[in-house]
Amino acid sequence: MDQANELRILKEQELENKSVFNQNHALKITAVTGGKGGVGKSNIALNLALALIAKGERVCILDADFGLANIDVLLGIKPQYNISHVLSGEKKLIDIICTGVNGLKLIPGASGLKQLADLSEEVLHSFAIQARTLGVEFDRLIIDTPAGIANNVLTFLLAATEIITVTSPEPTSITDSYALLKTFKLEHGKAKVMLVMNMCRNNKEGDIVSSRLINICNNFLGFKPEYLGNINLDMKFVNAIRRQRPVIISEPSSVVSAQIVNLADRLKSIESEKADLGNFFTSFKEFVSS
Repeated sequence: MDQANELRILKEQELENKSVFNQNHALKITAVTGGKGGVGKSNIALNLALALIAKGERVCILDADFGLANIDVLLGIKPQYNISHVLSGEKKLIDIICTGVNGLKLIPGASGLKQLADLSEEVLHSFAIQARTLGVEFDRLIIDTPAGIANNVLTFLLAATEIITVTSPEPTSITDSYALLKTFKLEHGKAKVMLVMNMCRNNKEGDIVSSRLINICNNFLGFKPEYLGNINLDMKFVNAIRRQRPVIISEPSSVVSAQIVNLADRLKSIESEKADLGNFFTSFKEFVSS
């Protein structure tokens, strides 16, 4: 009854508060993903978000790697609440958003989200309405997805407007990334697909290996991912993780930080669609029920 009443109030607000709900809620939804774990996906998502904030974008990052959520660890913060508290009706979405370094906003992930598979349509619709208002507050939502090609990953990729696939020069990583992109295309994904080559020994290696993967995608999948750039293997990146302080903040003059800034510049220059955040979060029903 409380949830039904809350939904009724939210719907009334949606109809009455024209000054908020008639605004443009569209924003870029950028999913950062990888076919294989351990390629630095979460670290790149976090540092890229901070680079975009430095360039004037209003960015929120969603830690969607449920069960292995670690953006809060990389930031050195301990959220009291997470997205499971919203879906259970205990908290509002706005109540769980944390503020990290340089004003970065984080929606913390949660382990055990599979237990929420029986959520009612009312609760999910309430959540979607709350999420829709965030489209007024942010220009971009960056989603740190789980690695691999499971259904929960595809749910986020198919709902996103942009996909950044993080891979490394290792053959197994390239193979897994290709499998991920192939599955995405077989599901008729429409998002703009981009590629980042991480852990490169040098720029030449990143350019050569990424070119091979792009050509394979073009020849066998019929599309060419946009190459954002590469990030070299650098102990500054590793040490930043250990210190729980993003490298772009702790080592702003390093080569790896400059490469991340370059990724942000390239990302901002690429034209892609925008989406309504409320509509995007309705895909949670598919995720928690999978």
